[in-house]
Amino acid sequence: MSQAKFRRPLLASAVITAIAVAAGCGEESDPVVVVDNPTLTPPPVAMASYSGPGSNWNVDLNDDGSYAISRSEMPGAPADLAVSGQYSYTAEGFLSLTIDASSGDDAVVRGNTSWALEIPNYSLTLSPVSTVDDRAVTMVGGGVCPSSDINANWIAIASSLSSDAQSEAGSYFGSLDYSYAQGSTWLRSQHALTGGNPDQGQYSLGNGFCRSGIISSPSSDIYLSMSGATTVHVDAASPDGGTFVLALPRTTLGSIDDFDGNYAGVVTDEGALVGQKIRPVVVSCTSGICSGDFVSDVESGALAGTPFTVDLSGSINAPGPGLTTGTVDIGGITGNIGCMADPATEYSGQRVISCAGQSIENGYALLNLILASND
Repeated sequence: MSQAKFRRPLLASAVITAIAVAAGCGEESDPVVVVDNPTLTPPPVAMASYSGPGSNWNVDLNDDGSYAISRSEMPGAPADLAVSGQYSYTAEGFLSLTIDASSGDDAVVRGNTSWALEIPNYSLTLSPVSTVDDRAVTMVGGGVCPSSDINANWIAIASSLSSDAQSEAGSYFGSLDYSYAQGSTWLRSQHALTGGNPDQGQYSLGNGFCRSGIISSPSSDIYLSMSGATTVHVDAASPDGGTFVLALPRTTLGSIDDFDGNYAGVVTDEGALVGQKIRPVVVSCTSGICSGDFVSDVESGALAGTPFTVDLSGSINAPGPGLTTGTVDIGGITGNIGCMADPATEYSGQRVISCAGQSIENGYALLNLILASND
């Protein structure tokens, strides 16, 4: 499904005209030069902007079909990578990106393509546009601080070097709260992926003032949005790299049948081989059983013939509101997953399922599955 996007009208071209004879005057005025400068084209209007940590990433999707991606060491620093080109939506709902220009020592070169999964005004998960990074970059609607509290659920989207998804002391999904009045952000619950999903308790992400949608606390870089979507680099200064989390507004779920339908998505697996760590997928869910396949070509929608199954039929609103747990099976190998879900996001009305799980390749590593409905 090609997702509809609101398109703002472009400004009128800059043509200056004048009346040669002043109204109501008996004498002739000096002629006024008429200027018609075709170079005065207004800049593209950003329909959607996304930003996120690791280092500091920004994506603008413009109303003329162009996009711009930049990466800098920190907010406000000069960009050390920039990529731009044209974007379009595929039949399955992926964002397809042609690379018309790039700069930076590790930037993907002109002529290549990239892709992303967008949940409008919530989040955007970008496949690598850097030649030295094989992790997905997940961002949220950027640039504006929220004006009220945020109550959300979260999943880990990139783990620290010391993380172990098979540990009972692991922390991979749970609930997150942000206090507008205090400027404080907390992981209110942190659940492991092992049996029973033990809770590791609360964890403070620090206090700070929000500026342009970002709080840089002593311990974490927190990217907030008006929609309530949040992404955080937890323990950003840690020697083991810290952890990245994605949070979306918390919704108490009704029935798992509310998620029946078709989805476009992305699977990331930190335990997979280079070149296989981030892959697009299409999925169909019925009564909590989701059957999918990897996409070998985003543009054509061709499938790889590598089916997998996600089973979310066993729990709902557990271990907390808006959360559910289950398993993912790829090639006969099964791992546990913990998911946050929303049957109708506020801006697009899409069904969204976002999961953290145990790697199919190496169980200690992190696997992610993010799905957005396309029907």
